[in-house]
Amino acid sequence: MFAALSCLIAFAAASPVRAEDDGSAKLSKDLTMSVGYKLWLNVWETAIPSYTNGGSHVNAITAPAVAASIPNLSFKYKRFLLSGSYMTTGNYKFPAFKDTFVVAGVGYTTYDRYFTASRTETDVNLGYYITPNILTTVGYKNVEQKYTEKINATTYPTTKTHYNGFTVGVGGSAALGGGFALYGNGAFGYMDQTYTPASSKDAAVYEASEVGIAWRAPSVFSASLGYKFQYLTSRGAIDAADVSRGYIMGLNLSF
Repeated sequence: MFAALSCLIAFAAASPVRAEDDGSAKLSKDLTMSVGYKLWLNVWETAIPSYTNGGSHVNAITAPAVAASIPNLSFKYKRFLLSGSYMTTGNYKFPAFKDTFVVAGVGYTTYDRYFTASRTETDVNLGYYITPNILTTVGYKNVEQKYTEKINATTYPTTKTHYNGFTVGVGGSAALGGGFALYGNGAFGYMDQTYTPASSKDAAVYEASEVGIAWRAPSVFSASLGYKFQYLTSRGAIDAADVSRGYIMGLNLSF
């Protein structure tokens, strides 16, 4: 992931697009505000606790794509950037599966287990432009996942998985002409992972990347289309992966 991003940033460094030349309206000479909205059509693969042959493990299952709504706001002052975003989703519906387990040497198979889930994600970042087209960031990310399980006619209480921690990131862009540019960004971090109602706690590794193409009008408007990949790896009694990936579209107004 980071090798590909490094290549993109190297290309960006060779093709600078200076903010002062973009023709946009600004709050002041040094201050710019951007208001944006992104729609991420993503497929989510996550790990569900289950029991097979008497042993605790996780069952990775994938839900069909759901659109995630991501409003965002940022302020740029000279070379510094402060940005924030909040993601919400509808309900993901995971395919049904059965568990098998052994009690006193006798094997049992459960009824179909059905899971629905939703997510919210909050990102806050402080960035510094090394060049007009290369940005480094430090930030904080909070992820909350809510799961509802149904077996036969019984619906069980909602459970939650919570990730939070600090991140570091880098991003770049490269002009193509005609208002178009390539862009890319990546982030990495270590996070705490907790569960509700259980009181257990794990650690997790966070990785994310996004690449795509953007177009800027000769005014305050810009749009983008890309592909985003997000990976959370739990490091506990049992390692498990939580993966989201899919196409992402964005609209942005800068003042």
